[in-house]
Amino acid sequence: MVPDKEQKMTRRYRFSKTATYLPHESVCQLKPWSLDENPGALIRRRFCCLVAAMAHFTITTPVSAELEEKGSRFIGHLVPWATFEAKLAALRDEHRKASHHVTAFRRMLPDNRIDEGARDDGEPAGTSGMPTLKVLIGANLIDAGIITVRYFGGTKLGAGGLARAYSGTALLAIEAVELVPWHRIVRRIVSCSFPGMSSLEQRIAAAGVTVVNREYTDSGVTIAIEGPEDSIASVIADIDANPYPPLR
Repeated sequence: MVPDKEQKMTRRYRFSKTATYLPHESVCQLKPWSLDENPGALIRRRFCCLVAAMAHFTITTPVSAELEEKGSRFIGHLVPWATFEAKLAALRDEHRKASHHVTAFRRMLPDNRIDEGARDDGEPAGTSGMPTLKVLIGANLIDAGIITVRYFGGTKLGAGGLARAYSGTALLAIEAVELVPWHRIVRRIVSCSFPGMSSLEQRIAAAGVTVVNREYTDSGVTIAIEGPEDSIASVIADIDANPYPPLR
C-alpha cells in the first residue's frame, strides 16, 4: 500500500537522538524579532542564551497564540505531550474549515532518547512542520507539542513567508507560557513497619513527591510514590542511610 502524503511527511520528519543531561546556569536574552528574518536566524537569536550547559524545559499548562500575515490566520496551540493527540483531534473538529493543522512535538523516551516529529499537513514540504519543530528545539522544550491551525487569507506567502509565519507563531506561544525545568517522573515503592510510618511519611513530604497509593498489610504499609527522578532518589537515599525501622 502506498502511504498518503500526510504519512510520507510524518515519516520524513520523525527521528530520534540521544539526550544529554548536564548542570546549567542560563541568562536568556529575548530581543525583538521580525517576520522578515530567516527562520533559522530568528530561532537562534530569539533563544540566544548564555548557557553553561544544555538543559531541558517543559510546560504544565496549555497556551495559544495567534499571528496574522497577509490575511492568513495562524493560531498556535502549545500543549503538554500528555494531551497532544486529544487536543489535535479536538482542534480538527473545532476548526473543520481551516486549511491546515500543522504539528510538531518533542518527547522523552524511556531510554533517554528524544523522539521528535513534525507534519506539514498539506503545506509545501519543509515550510511549516520543521520550522515549528526547530523552535521547540531552540527552546529546549521536551514533552510538549505545537498544533498550528491556519486559515488561508487568499494571498500565497511563499516558502520563506510560510516558514517565518509558522515559526513566529510557535515563538509567540512559547513566550506566552511559563517554562519549567524538565524532570523525568518516576514511580517507586517503599515500605515500612507500623512504628516507622510517621517517619516515612515525613521523609516523603519533605522531598515534595506524591503519594500515589497506600497498601496496608499485617506487618506495615507499602507506599507508591511518584515525582521527579532526583527527588525520588533523595527519598531512597535517605531511607538507605536511615533504615530504622526496616524500609523497602
